[in-house]
Amino acid sequence: MLSRLQRTTHSPSILFGHYRLQLQPQRPPKFSDFPGSAWRGAIGHALKRTVCITQQRECKGCLLHASCLYPYLYDTPPNPQVGKMRRYQTAPHPYIVRPPLTPPAADATYPLDLILVGEASRHLPVILHAIRDAAGNGRGVAGGRLQALQLAQEITIGSDQWQPIWQPEQPLQPQPLTPLIVPPLPTGDITLTLQTPLRIKRDGRHVDAPNFRFADLFSNLLRRHSMLIEFHTPDTLEIDFRGLTAAAADVLNQ
Repeated sequence: MLSRLQRTTHSPSILFGHYRLQLQPQRPPKFSDFPGSAWRGAIGHALKRTVCITQQRECKGCLLHASCLYPYLYDTPPNPQVGKMRRYQTAPHPYIVRPPLTPPAADATYPLDLILVGEASRHLPVILHAIRDAAGNGRGVAGGRLQALQLAQEITIGSDQWQPIWQPEQPLQPQPLTPLIVPPLPTGDITLTLQTPLRIKRDGRHVDAPNFRFADLFSNLLRRHSMLIEFHTPDTLEIDFRGLTAAAADVLNQ
């Protein structure tokens, strides 16, 4: 499989913005086992309050659906000009909200990571406003209220080096985006550790643990990667999809 990967044509880089918002709990939230779901819901409601000017209950059918920031992030419409992707009903969302895996102590600050893909980073000011609104309004997040203290940006993706770019009453000063640094191809076995729940479909059906194959994961990652490039960057991914998928099927689980 590695030899086939090495023979693929040039793959465009996706620019990412990785941001970390430090929040001070004023009323500690009570998250379930999946805090990311609570954050996405609260931010989505706050974002819609911020940007929706028609006040329609449903976004589909709205005159502004193709140009509004809310559906772009939460119900991303496919670009009709992207020919090879026209068969998809929705495009992948260009953001990831990543709360800490282990909740911090009650008296500690709460770090919330936000990853924006490609063109989505230019909407950082509105998204930051929505997160602050979601965290600090009367309803809060998971029953809690949190005050935003600082936003930092990772200087180079994967470096864990951070540059503060915003504090309350100060202007937002985002840094230039950087591509993900791709590590060298491994030569031996690979161990994958899943830290959050994973849901994968094969032929329209969910794959359970006993029937999981590497090809299920790889084909979904390859499709997601290509769709993110098609819908959220000015580039296109031109590689041997069929050959890579066939090579992935030869990899055995252990």
